[in-house]
Amino acid sequence: MALACLTTPFDQSGRYRSMEKSMLPSNVAPHPAESPAPLRPRHGWFQLAFVSQVPEGISSWKIGALRLILVRAEASIRCFDANCPHRGAHLGVSGRLEDNAIVCSYHGYRIGLGAQACSGRFMLREFPTLVVGCMVLVRVSEERQFDLEAVLAALTSEHSFVEALHLEVRAPMSLVIENGFDARHFEGIHGITVRDFEVAPRARGGLQARGLFLAPFRQRRDGTPLTTLSPVPFEADAFSPGLILVRLGGDHPYGVMTGATDRGDGSCEVRLTFVLPKAAWGDTPDPQRYQPLIRYSRAGIEDDRRVWESIAPDFVPDLVPEDRSITRFRAFCADFY
Repeated sequence: MALACLTTPFDQSGRYRSMEKSMLPSNVAPHPAESPAPLRPRHGWFQLAFVSQVPEGISSWKIGALRLILVRAEASIRCFDANCPHRGAHLGVSGRLEDNAIVCSYHGYRIGLGAQACSGRFMLREFPTLVVGCMVLVRVSEERQFDLEAVLAALTSEHSFVEALHLEVRAPMSLVIENGFDARHFEGIHGITVRDFEVAPRARGGLQARGLFLAPFRQRRDGTPLTTLSPVPFEADAFSPGLILVRLGGDHPYGVMTGATDRGDGSCEVRLTFVLPKAAWGDTPDPQRYQPLIRYSRAGIEDDRRVWESIAPDFVPDLVPEDRSITRFRAFCADFY
């Protein structure tokens, strides 16, 4: 699962349980982020990069059809529209950073970086950017921002953020994030039984799933292999079709921020960040402790990837009553486009 694997994954067949279109509201597409043409999200927070992936100067990024640039200078990372306001040239390709402006090589005009830097005719729209630990997060509008900033600020003092995984998946970002709301997939793909699974709107915006995982836990008793079921509280908060924070309780609590961004060609980039409580993992988590978690997470997401990439892009799902949590997530996603 993209959220992180709780145990070493079993050998699963990757079978996909078909879903029923009769349960799908008329305003919700089968895959909210998939379209013959790339979609441009109108709202929401998205993880654009890891800090380690952003070079000095200007770099090119995108979320579906939304072309962006990141400008890294003087220990700051800022995000702007990539299109030159004069003729639409991509400033990540044709631009040169000069003080607080970009010079477009197409016609030589200086483009101010935001309203405060604009001394001439042209300026770039700036998108609010949040750098938390290893993550670079961007908000594409004032709407549906919810309380992500407050949530991350509360976590920062008592948690460490660890860059875990980055991979490309031939599937839309919403299908990756949807896993957090697909209770049946946890057992079908990962061998994890889910109890008391509920999905509801968050009090301050977004969508939340809660439940109890009965995760297989392998141990030895008197030299004999024994598999028991260990109860693990599960909570997932979606802030956009491409961003979800999962928190897992139990004896070894931890969180996972999964960020997925569409590439505009039917695929997406997926980034996993571990959110490790300092009380359980120490002020500076030991890589030897969390490396097994990275391996488990990679194995779990590879199991998921085989399913995601096998789903026909034009398939109309047949959702059954058990899939109401998926219906809720897809209706939630539809409001961002």
